[in-house]
Amino acid sequence: VIPLATTHGIEVHAWFWTMNRGDARKEWLSYNREGHSLADKKAYVDYYRFMCPAIPEVQDFILGKMDTLTRVEGLSGLHMDYIRYVDAILPRGLWDKYGLVQDHIMPEFDYGYHPLMRSKFKAIYDYDPIESENVGTDSLWLAFRLNALNDAVIRFRDFIHHKGLSISAAVFPTPRMATEMVRQDWSHWDLDYFFPMVYHNFYLEDTAWIRKVMQINRQVIPRETKIFCGLYLPALAKDSQLSDAMEAAFRGGADGIAFFDLRALKRSQIMQIKKFTRNQNSTRSFRN
Repeated sequence: VIPLATTHGIEVHAWFWTMNRGDARKEWLSYNREGHSLADKKAYVDYYRFMCPAIPEVQDFILGKMDTLTRVEGLSGLHMDYIRYVDAILPRGLWDKYGLVQDHIMPEFDYGYHPLMRSKFKAIYDYDPIESENVGTDSLWLAFRLNALNDAVIRFRDFIHHKGLSISAAVFPTPRMATEMVRQDWSHWDLDYFFPMVYHNFYLEDTAWIRKVMQINRQVIPRETKIFCGLYLPALAKDSQLSDAMEAAFRGGADGIAFFDLRALKRSQIMQIKKFTRNQNSTRSFRN
């Protein structure tokens, strides 16, 4: 696809599933607070095979996969998806789908308890977090898991930059939400672009929420870092919903729009995009 895209002035960035991989080895998979590995007990869906970021071999494995992609001639960058832990809390709009009420962190969905992760934590703080009476609210343990992923991301980022390519990530709507819901501390990653998944219907919100979310992100992320607001096309299929959502995103400070995904894109939405771009500043950009 790269030669074709190049003739139209389009960059191609490889979509890369990072911590959640179907080809992960069983011994690398994450454990929950109850002591169950994803190798033995699923969390939400069968394809959730999140690995422990603190395992050196896991990082080497991911870097090897990334290295293969960087050798594709003409590739402009790499886009990390699933660069997080298992959802400790699902978006409210998905609770009914799984028959859950997640108004607190449930032990069976609290992940990041791989034995190696716990042993590394104990070596520093002299206690096993899983034995703590307040493990669910232990700020040291939360920070430790966040930093374990941060360290991995920084290593990936530096590797991709060394290859002369850009690196971006799909992240949860705001840094605070990401930390609470999926242990993802993306405000400290210093990537080239961020793609927050501002899927308003997942959170039972209207399009006005999109603007609020982007305003929060613009206050946290340096101005020179581009933020592309991710919009969920199936929830924007009626009337002028997509135009309204795009307007909200840009008013909130978005540098561009990411549409998820191509298979859901309707002709009526294509017409809205064309009309919207004609009426907007030519410096605004879009991603799919």
